[in-house]
Amino acid sequence: MLPELLAPAGGMEALRAAVQHGADAVYLGLTEYSARKSAENFTIDALEEAVNYCHIRGVSVYLTLNTLVPGEELSRCVKLGEVACKKGIDAIIVQDLGLATELKNLGLPIHSSTQLTVYNEAGAEKMKNSGFSRVVLARELTLDEIGKISRNSGVETEVFCHGALCMCYSGQCLMSYFQGGRSGNKGDCAQPCRMKYKLNSGKSDYLYHLSPGDLCSLPFLDKLVATGTSSLKIEGRLKNPEYVGIVTSVYRKALDKIASGEKDFFKKEDIDKLTLAFSRSSFTSGHMLGKMPSSHITLETPGRTGLLCGKVTSAPTVRKGPVPLFEIKAKLSTTVENGDGIGFNGKNGGVVNGYNPKTGTILVAGTLPKVKAGDDIFITYKKSLAENINATTKKEGRKSEITMHFSALKDKDMSLTLCDGKHQISVFSAPALSAESKATTLEDIKAPLTALGNTPYGVTDFTASLDDGLFIPKSILKDLRRQAVDKLSLARCEVTEFEPLQKVAADENGNTTTITGRSYFFFRTIDFLKWTLPSDAVRVYIPFETFSDNKALEKSRDLRNSGVEVYCILPWINKNYSAEGFNNIRPYIDGFMAENIGDSQLINDAPIASDISLNCINSVSARELKTHGYSTITISPETDPSDLPEIPEGVTPEIVTEGRIIVMRSEHCPIATSYGKVDGKNCGQCTKVIGRTFTLTDTKGASYPLVCDPFKCRMIMLSKEDIKDTHKKFIEKAREAYGNRLLERINIFGEE
Repeated sequence: MLPELLAPAGGMEALRAAVQHGADAVYLGLTEYSARKSAENFTIDALEEAVNYCHIRGVSVYLTLNTLVPGEELSRCVKLGEVACKKGIDAIIVQDLGLATELKNLGLPIHSSTQLTVYNEAGAEKMKNSGFSRVVLARELTLDEIGKISRNSGVETEVFCHGALCMCYSGQCLMSYFQGGRSGNKGDCAQPCRMKYKLNSGKSDYLYHLSPGDLCSLPFLDKLVATGTSSLKIEGRLKNPEYVGIVTSVYRKALDKIASGEKDFFKKEDIDKLTLAFSRSSFTSGHMLGKMPSSHITLETPGRTGLLCGKVTSAPTVRKGPVPLFEIKAKLSTTVENGDGIGFNGKNGGVVNGYNPKTGTILVAGTLPKVKAGDDIFITYKKSLAENINATTKKEGRKSEITMHFSALKDKDMSLTLCDGKHQISVFSAPALSAESKATTLEDIKAPLTALGNTPYGVTDFTASLDDGLFIPKSILKDLRRQAVDKLSLARCEVTEFEPLQKVAADENGNTTTITGRSYFFFRTIDFLKWTLPSDAVRVYIPFETFSDNKALEKSRDLRNSGVEVYCILPWINKNYSAEGFNNIRPYIDGFMAENIGDSQLINDAPIASDISLNCINSVSARELKTHGYSTITISPETDPSDLPEIPEGVTPEIVTEGRIIVMRSEHCPIATSYGKVDGKNCGQCTKVIGRTFTLTDTKGASYPLVCDPFKCRMIMLSKEDIKDTHKKFIEKAREAYGNRLLERINIFGEE
């Protein structure tokens, strides 16, 4: 069975483009609580129009309430969800665990956003057990991993098939917030990954080290379909309607060919269309075919480049005209036309105002660029392609199949019945009159009744019961057709009533004793080994890999003997570890710190602390985490100091009061890229000097330390500043709110 094709709708025109070009479902946001705050989005009133437009055409609508929601705003967000349900949406995509808990009471299907960072079977199982009907998987998974989760977790899965990629696991990026106060988890990302940084090793230039190319799964779409995922999602709520139409149409055509068994389900021209829609340098397979190669990082330019179409043969010259003009000579492999946009070496050039193929001369409306012979020329906008897409969007090409039956029997009301397989409606008219001359025939009635023209319906089967000797004017037939179409459309727009879901049973493990004092958190084993025990320490958090170091094990044993609790920090990214591996170290520790929503699914009978990565920002989230067995809850530093969550009794509230914060967790390592390791894995550079600190420095001089995983070639990035300097009010308010219940955490990272 084919997966659903799910397209983005940043506004009404994009929604129409998605529907008319073959989407099975669309996802959209309101003007509040959407992870794409800067998109056009929908008001509540506009939402009803959007839902009706889609449902009439057999398309599902998913609403994104996929940001973290502060406690004081939670009731308002839930109310928006309730109103949206009454407008007829089919599901809500949610990141915030507290919001999800409240919305489940509506009975509407809830999908876990990719912001919840589900990347293994344990995470998917946890979502299923928590009442989610679908899991939007992290974008860092291979085809094999997608297949295992889709087959084994017992819950629908959804994966991104095309569009922009984040460098960081979604939901784990605090970089925009710590860099300039704009929270990506609240829909206001400033895209720091598209900015320049300088690595203190390898290539020393300022480059776009954190900017991946856009995902394109079209070349291996058949393999992605074979994973058994339920839905293929196109990224792009910030993109224009032409982009949505182009990408949706290309993937629709390819999916239909795969369904019919065609091996050649795409052509080069399809890739060219996708490139013209939007691309950064070249497309990437992401991590679906294995670790994303370093060559797929757009080091030189982070923005749109377009389709390579030729080379410059001579430098441009200024031409006089009513607008800035320049003339350039080129050797083209693809013809350009008036109205096309062109660029040079990843930078905008202008709009084509004329092209002479004999001389290779292009007249361009635009400011004279710095271009020389040999530079690449790109088509950044194809006018004819955009016009074709827009023309298709305006037509009613989306036809739902219906059957039609007409009845005209002597002395009985005439009727017209339409059926779409789910809804059956009938409309009636007064009995037909006896014919005075020529009687109406079957051929006479079929044409006007089945001429559905610019409606969203097409008749696949027409039947009629017609007595002889009757006369039926065409005007009556057309009126019956119009009434029937309107009535069927109303039936398709009826709002489904959902039954409230049963409350999900809690799986508390009983470990809810609280402690107070200070905890110490170590990013690396080397820092733990150098650390001297202070008198105020009541708990230490040490990385999972520390337990393979004999000296570290001995030190942790001594700490426990002295009354200090030792907690194991589970891996930052836990795709391959098993419950058995974690529970084997249970005799050496007092508890675990979870870094991912699925971690608690792997732990048996042990206290669990949640790290900031679980994004607890409101009281309902805190209560929900308690039901999942968490005895310590670390509050997100993105929490408003005046709106701190209420932590349940028996659970220890924890905040970070000193040290750097993880602002990015990534499958990609910029060190490998900097040293030209094309395969992007196991370059070994981070292990050559023990204890060496790698950093990325932005153009303003702020440095972000990197903590590398040499075995998986992953990295985490730390904040440029100490939290005690950036979150004074947050720390002060937390001390006031939680008093002697509070566990204050110091993050230790020893920079060489």
